[in-house]
Amino acid sequence: MIPDDEVFDELSNRSNFMSKKSVLIVDDHPMICALMANLVEADKQMEVCGDAGGVKEAMKLADECSPDIAIVDISLDDG
Repeated sequence: MIPDDEVFDELSNRSNFMSKKSVLIVDDHPMICALMANLVEADKQMEVCGDAGGVKEAMKLADECSPDIAIVDISLDDG
């Protein structure tokens, strides 16, 4: 019998089964952006479409990559 994890991995790798969710990360601390990107990329179902250090940059990136999910720092200096 095939372990459940292997079956799920096989199914999730098929392009028609499930598309990856795109994630935009917004934080004014580069280390936090990098940490969040590593966590997101560790999940095979998600991918980082961009990261921004402020609101203006985030709005531009959101228009460009149309993320499914945004992880946003709630205490940005410019927002």
